Amino acid sequence: MRYGSGPGSTRPPVFSEASAHNESSKAPVRQVLKHHWKQILVLSGFVVLLNVAFYMVLGYMPTYLSSQLGHDTTQGNWMLVGMMALMLLAIPPVGALSDRVGRKPLLLFAATGYATLSVPAVMMLGLPNQLLQFLGLAVLGLLLVILTAAVSSTLPALFPTAVRYSGFAIGYNFSTAFFAGPSQTVANQLIETTGNQLIPGWYMAIAGVIGFISILCMRETAQATLRGEEAPGDPASVGFPKLKYVDMNRMDAENRRSAYRPVA
Repeated sequence: MRYGSGPGSTRPPVFSEASAHNESSKAPVRQVLKHHWKQILVLSGFVVLLNVAFYMVLGYMPTYLSSQLGHDTTQGNWMLVGMMALMLLAIPPVGALSDRVGRKPLLLFAATGYATLSVPAVMMLGLPNQLLQFLGLAVLGLLLVILTAAVSSTLPALFPTAVRYSGFAIGYNFSTAFFAGPSQTVANQLIETTGNQLIPGWYMAIAGVIGFISILCMRETAQATLRGEEAPGDPASVGFPKLKYVDMNRMDAENRRSAYRPVA
């Protein structure tokens, strides 16, 4: 197995550069739990929103539409296929937009959307009009597009290189296993217990509030370099987003690039 940043390498260049500059850690798990536990909590809170939305919209909705609302199974599946087609078309431009204006504005928009629109969207799914049913499903799907378009670049950037993999793995898997993963089962059981068919909407709304708080606690990392011993992004960018932090990240990345050389 080859390591380095040259052709045929299986190791990301940033990690190779960190090793060459003595920025790697021999005990990353201990280090991330001791010094970066806040970032783990932030990541975990965001993953609650991400995976609850993902499992509810793409996993649970076919069952919900047929079993709980009594819609035709074929009709529900075709609506889901149509929504997923729209999602595939929307992901690239939304991802490009996040690089230009910042990740946090879009993520906060999605979190706000889930917090405020989930219940109305689920109510629309229960209406006898198929167009309104699809519109309700499309609202949930397009909000999910914003999350999925930015997640792969947002979450790893919460941690510095030396502990990036460990911090991401701990926060993501803990949140998925204990909070987001069981969402379908919990929602279905709550509907059976309470008789309230709006439970999926309330579930996503609560996840939206948790995600909103977590996103506010993130730094803006659009255009930021992943190099260095500190977490990417300006610490002052925690809170509500401002476009100036994207420009600051870009200039900082250009300055740091000259200080690092890839390992041959």
